[in-house]
Amino acid sequence: MSTRPRRTGTPCAMAVSELVKLPIDWRRGKDPRFIQIVASLAGGSNIRQAIRVLVCGCGRSYLLDDGGHRISAAFDHYQRTGEDLQLPVERLVADFP
Repeated sequence: MSTRPRRTGTPCAMAVSELVKLPIDWRRGKDPRFIQIVASLAGGSNIRQAIRVLVCGCGRSYLLDDGGHRISAAFDHYQRTGEDLQLPVERLVADFP
């Protein structure tokens, strides 16, 4: 276990339709985790755990740290229902370019 403190980023909310436009690899397969999240969204639940995105200091490069299944499920929900969910996002910006 690491003794380094966990970095926290800037919390915000983004519509799933905007989040999928970022240059990140978010697509996940339809595995049990994906199916569980889709069912939860269909039942009216919201996604509460933040999507963690690492952003280069230049602001043009992104890396998904955590949240691919949540984005995939929310995008599937958006495509089926038209409901553009606001997802919690934590942006961790690097302090180097």
